[in-house]
Amino acid sequence: MTEESPFTPGRPVEATAFRGRTDLVRQLVDTAKAACRGRFRTAYISGERGIGKSSLAQMARYLAETDLKMATAYVPLGSVGNLQGLARMSLRCIVQNNSNQSWIEKVKKQLGDRIRKVGVFGVEVELHVPAEDLQALVDHFAGQMSRLLKTIGSERRGLMLVMDDINGLAENARFANWLKSMVDGVATAMKKKEPPVFLLFVGLEERRRQIVAYNESVARIFQPTVFVPPWSEEETRGFFRAGFKSGGLKLSEGSVGACARFSGGLPMLAQEIGHAVWLRMTKAEPKHELDGVNSGIIDAAQEIGRQHLESSVVNALHSERYRSILRKIGVDWSIGDTFSRQQLGETTGLSDSEKKVLGNFINRMRKLGAILPVEDSGRRGEYRFPSLLHRYYFLMAMEGGEANANRN
Repeated sequence: MTEESPFTPGRPVEATAFRGRTDLVRQLVDTAKAACRGRFRTAYISGERGIGKSSLAQMARYLAETDLKMATAYVPLGSVGNLQGLARMSLRCIVQNNSNQSWIEKVKKQLGDRIRKVGVFGVEVELHVPAEDLQALVDHFAGQMSRLLKTIGSERRGLMLVMDDINGLAENARFANWLKSMVDGVATAMKKKEPPVFLLFVGLEERRRQIVAYNESVARIFQPTVFVPPWSEEETRGFFRAGFKSGGLKLSEGSVGACARFSGGLPMLAQEIGHAVWLRMTKAEPKHELDGVNSGIIDAAQEIGRQHLESSVVNALHSERYRSILRKIGVDWSIGDTFSRQQLGETTGLSDSEKKVLGNFINRMRKLGAILPVEDSGRRGEYRFPSLLHRYYFLMAMEGGEANANRN
């Protein structure tokens, strides 16, 4: 039995532990190869929350660095809301992410006194870049990255930046126009030799659409756009089998199937469920396997609600009738990506008292953002969950609560 959980909730999977998504990885590596041949490239990884976008991007980055000999950096942009912040964060992460690389001293020398702080415990970089220099970096980003690569010299064939969590930037029309201007600038100024730079953007699909709405040309700029689907049933089961085995647990196929069902093919949920079940089975040591699995799933539901869903939505679940309606929606697998009020009333087995409050329930869930109207369906009264994460959280929370009640 291992002492540490083999699951990694809350953070991208290490590249060495990454499994599956072979075709998607190949697409991104082929794009990185094109950059190494002197073709400026931008791509976008799109998908639901919790689908594994960041892990996929990190895997592509790992292969670009180890197999293609590219300089790489992971640039988290979740707290960045403007282009100057993007430029500053990119420089900072290039230095900070590559502190152990032989070529990084050349970059530091080029940046000179702009590096103000290097931490004692690990590398913490604080950059002081004058406003005019930052704006120049924004205005000529691809060319400046190419010049930085020339500073590195022959040690690296190209530069790949993973621009993760661009959801805040996507809400700014300037970001869309900047992308268009950057690509056009490369095409006109560098016809003979484009910069060997690959910018891999990562975000929600709705944010990609928002960027395209600001500037339609962006749709062709992201080549490829990689849509990340949920895992298949067998891929999900395989994930749990391998994880529990590496953690010193051998669970029955029934238990593995329960974990797979509640994760719904979402890696984020799978990591949370696997971790919580592993803790229950190894630390609490339940008498019966199914008790440990069920308790772990309940623990995972609570953690998902606390970390990833709005507290107002979670608190609304204290209404017993609303909880019952949500549970029936969650377990009715005939409900697809969208559903109508009529469908909920006819197919989910609601009681008469639940049908009476269904209208109030829908209005309440809409106000909380737990369900959203489908604007372009052409049918009135059609709704969807904001993400698969919401649906499977409700499924876990509702069935978990019922399992708790049955045991008490």
